[in-house]
Amino acid sequence: MSENTLAKLFAEIEAKLQQRLQQIDAEGQSRLEQVEQEQKRLLEEEIQEQTQANTTLLQRLRGRTERELEIEQQRRIWTFQASCIRYLLVQARETLQKRTLAQKQLDAFVKEAKARLGNPGHLVVKLKADDAARLKTKGIRVQQAPLLGGAIAVDVQRGIEIDGSWEQRLEALEPKLWQQWHQHVCNDHED
Repeated sequence: MSENTLAKLFAEIEAKLQQRLQQIDAEGQSRLEQVEQEQKRLLEEEIQEQTQANTTLLQRLRGRTERELEIEQQRRIWTFQASCIRYLLVQARETLQKRTLAQKQLDAFVKEAKARLGNPGHLVVKLKADDAARLKTKGIRVQQAPLLGGAIAVDVQRGIEIDGSWEQRLEALEPKLWQQWHQHVCNDHED
């Protein structure tokens, strides 16, 4: 083999080697681009999944927070309402404590109590101390009792009481007060 032939052969091998290197480089670039695109696609999918998961979590947390706020707001409203009712009852008790029972009211109560008890033989009327000292009852024994006002008639022989005290009326009024409060205040002023 001549030098010329060897040079041609080396040139051919070199050309084929360069061509193969270029082909390997092109395949490598192509494969690199595919891997980058695949990684980019996987990353975008992961970001999308994470975004969806975060959005779902945020919605759940927002919903729970809104429910907790509604519960807390309702609790505060009911606490305020209960405070208002208690305040009204305290004010009513203070007002009733200052009032006195009129003689006409006592006479009407005793008459009604006697009729309801069937004209008892031994009737006792319980009054608060101020009213017991001031009011007169004909033929009926009067006892002092810790009352806001009003009277309690007692048939001693049968052990039956007719409660006309203001405490009893106030206790009967409390559920009605709650009901009216709810109807007129809560429903009209929900904000």
